[in-house]
Amino acid sequence: MSGDFYSFKPPKLETFQDSLGHIAVLWNNLELVYHQVFRELLPIDQRISQEFIKLTGNQSIGKMFTLAAELYCESDEARVHILTFSRNVNILRANRNILLHCIPVGDENGVYKGVLKFQLEGEMKRFAETIGDLDEMRKSISDTVVYGLALSGLLTGKSCAFSYSSLPKPPQPSQLSVVSSPEGE
Repeated sequence: MSGDFYSFKPPKLETFQDSLGHIAVLWNNLELVYHQVFRELLPIDQRISQEFIKLTGNQSIGKMFTLAAELYCESDEARVHILTFSRNVNILRANRNILLHCIPVGDENGVYKGVLKFQLEGEMKRFAETIGDLDEMRKSISDTVVYGLALSGLLTGKSCAFSYSSLPKPPQPSQLSVVSSPEGE
């Protein structure tokens, strides 16, 4: 069932810029769903939770997600789904931040070979993700959007298609991995 539920197939894109643009658009959708699930999880007036979201960054919301899941989830199954959703969003957020704050690098022919990311400490790290890896990231973002929408329906009681026990979990996204520091190459 998991294969049918998460059936998004990203269009084949050949350039880093195309993939990055698509990731940015998909991330906007995921962020909206993430905030929606968070608001629905909290047993407070929606106006208060909306203001809280405006004043708080996504990393802080991620920490609050875990606490809210522990305090307010109606069942262990619901808690596992909320924590899975939050974990996936956190991995995808870290990946997105690397990609949106990086310098793409290519070979002598201009073929994409990865990205360089400056760390706060002044160190530069190289991530050698392929366009195929970026396609996987786009798919993971889309799958997590669908998962979040299903969770939203369950939290509000508006879902008749799934219960917490029948909702398939998407696979955990891969984290972008450091290949090297350019100084060591």
